[in-house]
Amino acid sequence: MPFGNLFMERPPHTVQMGSQTVEPVTKFTYRGSDIDSNGYSIVEIHQRLDLVNCIMGQLDGVWKQQKLSLTIKLPLCSSLILSVQV
Repeated sequence: MPFGNLFMERPPHTVQMGSQTVEPVTKFTYRGSDIDSNGYSIVEIHQRLDLVNCIMGQLDGVWKQQKLSLTIKLPLCSSLILSVQV
C-alpha cells in the first residue's frame, strides 16, 4: 500500500462468526494500543514520540552532568524513555 493511502478510510469488511455478524468498527483497542481499520496506530506512535521528546528535554541536564557515570545514565534511559517507547 502506498504511503499516501495510509490515512484513507476503507469501509470495514463484514465478518461472520457462525450465524452472527460481527459489528464493523473503524478503531479498536488491543493490548492497550489503539488500532485503526487499516491496522495502524499512527496517532499513538506520534503521541509516544512526543512524550519521549519531552522526557529527553527534561533530562538534558542529567545527560550533561559529568558527575554521573554512564552506569547510572543508561538505566535511567531504559526506565524513563524505553518504557514509553515500547
